[in-house]
Amino acid sequence: MRSTTTFFLLVIAIGLGIWIYLGDSSQHLRQALQNSKVLSHFQTENIQEIRITAGGKESVLSKHGDLWFFDHPITDRADQSTVAAVLDLLAHLTIRDKISAQENQQQLELSDEKLGFDADDLLQVELISTAEKPNAKNSRKKTITLQFGKVAPMVNTIYARIQQDGKNQAALYVVDGNPRQYLEDPAAAMRDQNLLYAPAHSLETLILRSAKQTIKLKRTISHADKPTASSHQWQMTSPLPARANAQLIERLVAQLSSLRVDSLLDKQHGSNAAQPKPVPAGSLVFELKLARQNQAISLLLSPSKTSPATTNTASQEEKDPPLIEARVSDRPATFLVRSSLLQQLSGQITANTFRAPHLAHIPLQRLQSIFIQTLDNPNVVLSAIPNHDGRMQWKSDRNSKRENANLSKIHRLISAVNEEKIIDFIDGNQAKPADYGLERPFTAITFNLFPDPKSPNQANDTSTPKNSPTKSATETDTDTKKTQLLQKTLKLGHHKDQPNQLFASFVGEPYIYKISPTFLNRVSPHPLKWKAPKVLSFSLLSLLQIERSYKEQPLLQLDYDYTRDQWTGKQADTELSEAQINRRIAHQLASVLGSLTAQDWLTTSQLAYQALKQPTLTLKLTIEEIDRALQEPKQVTHTLKFAATTTGFYYGSLDQSPDVFIIDRNTFRDLVQPIVSKSNPQNQQ
Repeated sequence: MRSTTTFFLLVIAIGLGIWIYLGDSSQHLRQALQNSKVLSHFQTENIQEIRITAGGKESVLSKHGDLWFFDHPITDRADQSTVAAVLDLLAHLTIRDKISAQENQQQLELSDEKLGFDADDLLQVELISTAEKPNAKNSRKKTITLQFGKVAPMVNTIYARIQQDGKNQAALYVVDGNPRQYLEDPAAAMRDQNLLYAPAHSLETLILRSAKQTIKLKRTISHADKPTASSHQWQMTSPLPARANAQLIERLVAQLSSLRVDSLLDKQHGSNAAQPKPVPAGSLVFELKLARQNQAISLLLSPSKTSPATTNTASQEEKDPPLIEARVSDRPATFLVRSSLLQQLSGQITANTFRAPHLAHIPLQRLQSIFIQTLDNPNVVLSAIPNHDGRMQWKSDRNSKRENANLSKIHRLISAVNEEKIIDFIDGNQAKPADYGLERPFTAITFNLFPDPKSPNQANDTSTPKNSPTKSATETDTDTKKTQLLQKTLKLGHHKDQPNQLFASFVGEPYIYKISPTFLNRVSPHPLKWKAPKVLSFSLLSLLQIERSYKEQPLLQLDYDYTRDQWTGKQADTELSEAQINRRIAHQLASVLGSLTAQDWLTTSQLAYQALKQPTLTLKLTIEEIDRALQEPKQVTHTLKFAATTTGFYYGSLDQSPDVFIIDRNTFRDLVQPIVSKSNPQNQQ
């Protein structure tokens, strides 16, 4: 029994081994058959050098890092995608037919001369690659030589021959694919047609030189994150230090990167041809420094002296851009390119052109506090305070108390500073700040910012205006020491001879900006204007009673029982049945009161105080709240008074607060809608 079992197990093991062997062999066989259909099978990524001989002239391309370059007869950058396409084509030349050595020698029509393998028509390509395993001890270079003759009769085929590792294969082949278009003139076919290789995301420095001006622009790139060209990264360093116009720079770099070679003007020029000194009139020099590259790239654009006649016709809606001459420091030739850059930038190479067109870049997420100081109002102090869940909540310090701030107004102020377009730049070193009302500004706005953890070098925003707060109302000295805030203070003033025009400058900077007077609409000078617009906030579940007194109508009292969702009440001394109370309107009244929002807060309230002494509408609310100290419910009563204005709005006040607000006509209408119906039981639905 045991011997039989052992025998069967042995048979199964032998069969399994044969099956595995045959399966593995068939896989190698299939791979071999597939490769046998290709003239030469090689890994394109292993090719390090390409030597092309056409018409007795040799061209050499070699790989430097990951990029292909011409070494002979020119020294220049190759088009990476074209070289990759050529290698892919050569690696997949499928054999369609074979001509034996005997046929090649005996049949005249199949001789080397007839098939194009003589000196005049022969194209030869030597592919030199590293070994398949470059780290192996016996690694060596491998050479594959491909020869191409004339085009064969079948569509998209050519006669070819192969020599591998110095061993000739006498047979000729007809293969699919025709590489002659790339091999007859390699420099023309595979030279990089993109004038520059300068990825915008890697650009660190851009210098523009004209005959009259030099502009130097610099951007700090954080390699920890994906590089972006955000507006606060670009800085102008010469002829003056200032924020740069990032959008303009991005458009300019995109235009430079898209320049395509139209034709070749001169094959060689001097090594310093792209950096003429001085820059000729009408020409421009661009110097680009890329991250992780020591050598900057220089580009010279000049008007073409020998521009050929245009081929545009009258029927063309738009003419082609003009031909201009271009020289690049890392390329040996002078090219002709089509571009309107010289026309666009003519007379525009000035410091003001490349300065940021907006007042500042204040990131809201880094803003810790805002301090507004005026000549005629109390100081405005706004602070971002973390609440119980760690989120920042804006508060306003007013009359030694802290209250919720108007977040939408804060956003509008920041947007105004970041988006306000500068009408004119004025040199602060030559102008007198006193003439523009900036020596004693009527308004100064200080933005206190947390340092940017991604920027190793902060801008010079540490100047502090006189009387600006060093810490908020609840900050301690210990808190201040933890984080050194950056301060940026904006001063606003009027010119002594132009009182209707608005000028601005930042403390510590010598620049004066002319801006639109409408900017002041975003800057509320009084602390009360920054109070949150929410007057009351409660839920229907906490409401107990509403008393309403409106004009000559009798006093209306509504009681709400949230456990039964039921309204009861009385008008004057008359009890109201449930059928007489319109539940929908009663709920709407409670909803409006529970989220009552002011249109604005009034700083001059004498007329409002007088009007509210005889209110048009009085509402008394009783709600239930939780006493946080005792953790027990308690009843709280609020009194709202409203009086009409002459402008269609309504004055409002809450309890005994001196703060007067206004509401619009629609909100007031919701507060005075008729609620009591004489007879309509369906109203309670």
